Amino acid sequence: MPAHAIALASEPPLVARIGRYAVLRRLGLGKNSEVLLASARGPWEFERLVAVKRLLPGAVVDEMSQRRFAREAVAYARLDHPAIVRLYDVIAEPGELALVLEHVDGIALAQLLADLEARGERLDDDAAAWIGTRVFAALAAAHDARHPRTGERAPVIHRDVTPANVLVPWDGFAKLADFGIAKVTDLAGDTRRGVMKGSYGYMAPEQVVGDPVSVATDVYQACLVLHELFSGRPAIARAPLAEMSLLRAMAEGHVPPIELSRPDLPAEIVRALRRGLAHDARERTITPSDLVELLRLQFDVERGRARLVDALRPSRPHPESGLVETAPTPRRSVHPWMLEHAVPPAMRAPRPPPIPFELDAPALRTAPARRRRSRLAPLLFAAGALAFVLAFVAMRMARKAAMPTAVPLTAPPSPLVQQPEPPATTPPPPPVPVAVPSALPAEKPPRAGMGLVTTPPSAAGHRVFVDGRLACAGATRCEVRCGRRVVRVGSEGRAQKVDVPCGGAIAIDR
Repeated sequence: MPAHAIALASEPPLVARIGRYAVLRRLGLGKNSEVLLASARGPWEFERLVAVKRLLPGAVVDEMSQRRFAREAVAYARLDHPAIVRLYDVIAEPGELALVLEHVDGIALAQLLADLEARGERLDDDAAAWIGTRVFAALAAAHDARHPRTGERAPVIHRDVTPANVLVPWDGFAKLADFGIAKVTDLAGDTRRGVMKGSYGYMAPEQVVGDPVSVATDVYQACLVLHELFSGRPAIARAPLAEMSLLRAMAEGHVPPIELSRPDLPAEIVRALRRGLAHDARERTITPSDLVELLRLQFDVERGRARLVDALRPSRPHPESGLVETAPTPRRSVHPWMLEHAVPPAMRAPRPPPIPFELDAPALRTAPARRRRSRLAPLLFAAGALAFVLAFVAMRMARKAAMPTAVPLTAPPSPLVQQPEPPATTPPPPPVPVAVPSALPAEKPPRAGMGLVTTPPSAAGHRVFVDGRLACAGATRCEVRCGRRVVRVGSEGRAQKVDVPCGGAIAIDR
């Protein structure tokens, strides 16, 4: 959630569905809105994770909150850049107003800096420059936004560029998020003169005193973030200052020069930060595009992305065992072509009609016929295999019966001629007894810190999801980390909260 959001004392209940999106869990909670992780599902195991930002029920009836929410949707809709979180959909229904946004699987830059500080580490300069190029490139795209119909330039001013609003996925491609207080220049604003909007410690002087904001305001805030990345600490210290002292420091622009903490930085970077952090907005003559080019010239930003991925690795949640060692899907012992021709036509299951491709097909989510077909599939497969084996055995027996009886080549012995007695034959040696194991080997117990989730035979061939991620596929025993887990069998199964015992097993159904 953004840094300016205020946490509620008691959390409201979690809704199960918003429009056609199934809610999985809450990602953040603010004063008037919440951010939820949701899933959009369709045919053929289609599933996409999204982040849904919705107004809380009490804020939906507030006309001012609705206008601000609509302005955020307009700001997102005018932006299309890989370094900016994308808007997928807008939900406007009676009592419901929500934005469907791109889900960034990672952490906020503020959390990454806090984790590095806790480990006694600092972000590599190349990695800091890489994040800076992503943030300034996003601002350059926002400041060059156009009106969708007229094509005239209509800059989108973010007004809240902070480490909390820079999302860093595990692959390192950082994205600028949260245009909740953004200003769209060709729309009537909702900010009165003298009203302050922004985050403490990251506001430009004109924001603190209530003067009009401009694209130079975003440059100032982004340079504060870059200053913090290079120095390892916030440019304006917030902890030891009271609120009024902090406001005075931001209004007067008391930012220590970067060369005091980092005298080894290139002189071009020092001069660029000095221009971007000028107290007077008219003296901030450097643009986001200039800063992107400068950072690429002074640092190896591609190497910096690799360093950033290394720095993210300790902060990444430990993956479930099933994500690394996925159980293989059992292979069929009979070729499908042979099975199809061995089963009589009367015993073959009718093929279902083709399903039209619709992302919001209710029949694919709730039709019980599909579940019945999935339960009958193993029985039909077993019947077909048995029919094939019986047909093969009958064919061998018929071939053996059709073979002619062998006729001896020599004539029978004459009774007048005495035949010699056949030599005594040595009896065959007794068969060597083969050792048969008294019992089947025991199944491999789970590893330390792990437990087993077992599924019923009716769920054979289905995938098992644990905490929203694929744990195993086609296996009746799934090894996962023990503890409180949310388990779902199949893409359309119901989510179940279970306690997986360490070293033990727990059985679930669909």
